[in-house]
Amino acid sequence: MAGFIRLLRRIVSINGRASRAEFWGLLLAIIIGLLVSGFIGELADTRLVAVLFGLLMLIPFFTTGVRRMHDAGKNGLLIFVPFYNFFIALSAGQPGPNRYGPDPRVDPV
Repeated sequence: MAGFIRLLRRIVSINGRASRAEFWGLLLAIIIGLLVSGFIGELADTRLVAVLFGLLMLIPFFTTGVRRMHDAGKNGLLIFVPFYNFFIALSAGQPGPNRYGPDPRVDPV
């Protein structure tokens, strides 16, 4: 729950780092949201609901992706490099602080 609240506070920020759990949790939430909005759109006989939801989720997805690249110690622009970004998103981040901020897996005291 604390991770979800932290995600909501940083939803449009590219500063800092995002753990694997934060990135993949957001991606799972987006996929579920797209499925639900697609189902609602089918009931209403329009795909506008799913399209609008997808467009609204682009910003949180990219900002969290940039922070995920930062967690691995890489430049955030690597989110746009196919396959390499997926490899980085799957790999563990740098332990301890790096130039992008403190370790997101360590709770601040």
